Formats: sequence, C-alpha cells, structure tokens
Amino acid sequence: MSIHTPRSEIVALFDNVILLSQGSALYSGPATEASVYFAKYGYTIEEFVNPAEFMIDLAAVDTRDGERERVSTARVQHLRQAWKERCMTPEKTNNTVISTEIAEVDVLSEPKKVGFWRQVEVLTCRGIKVAMRDPLSVAGMAFGAVSISFVQGCIFYQLPGSQAGIRSRIGALYSAFGLWNYLILLVEIYRLIPEFRLFDLERAEGCVSVPAFLLSRRMSRLFLEDIPMPLIYSLVFYFMVGFRAEATSFFLFFFIMVLSHYVAIAFATLCVAVFRDFARASLFANLMHTVNSLPGGYFVNADQMPVYTQWLKWIVSIDEGNSCNDVH
Repeated sequence: MSIHTPRSEIVALFDNVILLSQGSALYSGPATEASVYFAKYGYTIEEFVNPAEFMIDLAAVDTRDGERERVSTARVQHLRQAWKERCMTPEKTNNTVISTEIAEVDVLSEPKKVGFWRQVEVLTCRGIKVAMRDPLSVAGMAFGAVSISFVQGCIFYQLPGSQAGIRSRIGALYSAFGLWNYLILLVEIYRLIPEFRLFDLERAEGCVSVPAFLLSRRMSRLFLEDIPMPLIYSLVFYFMVGFRAEATSFFLFFFIMVLSHYVAIAFATLCVAVFRDFARASLFANLMHTVNSLPGGYFVNADQMPVYTQWLKWIVSIDEGNSCNDVH
C-alpha cells in the first residue's frame, strides 16, 4: 500500500513502513521504531506532531529557495547514505533482524530492468482494458467503417468493366485507400497525444522502452481495430463497387487495406513523435499526406512526372495504383 500524508490514527495502525525520497529508501522497518531510528541521527520528532508528517518532512526536498534546497538535499543524502550503510551491516533489534536481505530490495541498489516481453505483456493488457472501458471509441470506428464505405460504395456503385469505367475504378481505389487512411491518420494522432504524455513519463522513469510501447499498442488493438475495421470496410465497399468477385482479388484488396491501415498508424506515430500537440502534428500529417497522394499513380502517371519529382513515388504510403490492378 502506498499512501501520502496519512492521519496519525492511520499511522498507528501500520506494522511496517518504508520511507522513500526521490526513489531511494531512507527507512524500512517497524513503524514504532522509525522515530527512534531518526533520533539517532539528530532528527527528533516534536510532541503532538503527526509521525507521518515528520517523516515526509525529512524526505522532502524544499525548493522554495536556494538555501532551503541545499539544506534539505544534504539532509536527504545523509539519511539515504545512513540507511544504505545500515543495510550493508546486519543489526539486531528487539524484535527484528535487519540483514542484507533488505539491501537486496533496497531502492538504493541498481534497479532491475524489466524484461522486454514483460513490458509488452503489461502494456498490452493495459491497452486492452483501456479499449474495453471505452466501447464508444471502438463502436465509433466500426460505425465510421460502415458509413464511409457505404457512402463511397453508393457513389461508385457497380462500376462497369468497360474502358469508360476504368477511370472511375481508379478513382474508387483512391477513394478507398486515400480517404479511409486519412481518417485513420487523424484519429490515431488524436488518440496518441495523451498516450504519448503517459509514455514520456514512464520512459523517463525507465519503465517502458520504445519498441515495447509500439508493439504492445498494436497487439492490444489487433482484434479490436487493426483487422476488423479494414475487413468491415472491404466487405461493404468492394462488392458495392463491383470489383472482381474472386476470393484472390478480394483478399488482395483487404490485405492492401490492412497494410495501408498500418502505414497510416505508423505515420501518425511519427507525427506525434515529432510534435507533441495535436495542432502541429495534424498540420504536418495533412501536408505530408497531400504530397504523398499526388505521385501515387491516380492523378498522373509516375513515369510522366518530371525527373526531379519522380522520386516522390517511393515515399508514398503504398503505391496503390500499381498494387491494385488485379482488383479492377
């Protein structure tokens, strides 16, 4: 149990306490012996003072001015070193034996790094719980997939396979991959902003690594969003447009939808990694999405572009124009 500034009546119920300051232990043992321990080093509790407040004052660094910060920092360092030395030397008290076992769990020792897969496990479970506690977000994504694909399907409904319908089919492909991914891009940026704030704090404390955060985030949403949403969109849009009614062609379309989905998520992560606020991250995303959409093969043949701009086709999210010929 971790508690801050408890009442004196609550402190009287404690059997053992651990006093921490900036992540390091200043005392660990029976609550009734804490005041006796600190008295040995010249810090005596005054009468009618809450023992919890007394210990918290000892552990706090006062930053109101330079002199107080210097004095309080020196006090904390002194108590930290004193406890470390005591832990290294077994000492027998009335009812308790303080041994080197305490030193093994003492925060002063080198902290143990949490394993990569343990990080992934904990973060994935947390991500699933967060998603399940916000069913409206998942339902909103599903509703968006159905409604957007239905509206687009009505516009491109049962396009003919004639030469005149080829241009419309190309437009349908751009509508599918370009506009849907644009929605995912903005939604993901919006959701990543608060998550990155928590990630920054946890990473600063050495709890979470970047690969574990990224992998766990996708694992927690794999069967809630990453697969179901592109599948829902594909089932509605693909057959309304009238693309080839073949399993191979449909799954090719669906596979590219999933890839595009992940590319949009990866690019959203990049935008938030560069800019930690929604305004700048979304502005950067809009700029790059527009630039990347132009040389993708829908508006102009990449081979007909000026030589100094042809390289842009290699940085587009997915070269959908060349990848989706088989679904026409």
